[in-house]
Amino acid sequence: MIPYLQTIKQETEKTGYVLGGIKASSSVSNRGRSFWKTLEHQSLWTFHDLRRTMATRMNDLRVPPHVVDHLLGHAIGGVSGVYNRSQYIPEKEEALEKWLDYLGIRDFLLSSHR
Repeated sequence: MIPYLQTIKQETEKTGYVLGGIKASSSVSNRGRSFWKTLEHQSLWTFHDLRRTMATRMNDLRVPPHVVDHLLGHAIGGVSGVYNRSQYIPEKEEALEKWLDYLGIRDFLLSSHR
């Protein structure tokens, strides 16, 4: 996986976007469809599968559900969605550090930003 991430980083380093820039949703879906082929996986998976897996595993890592929702860009409903305008930046940073540790790529990613 790390060699593939290195390739993506090289391809997109000018824009700063993992997918190379702001794209239409169909372009993102098409790129996602090609990832599983590039990685030579036998079964089809989509970006939605990755989002669901991330949400499940982050909850398993004891990341509070509202922080997971914020990371996934979900709208917060009810009273909290109206009155609570916190962006939970420190909580999201901590959650993403846990996620990178879980994936075993924290050192790789952090060393590439120094």
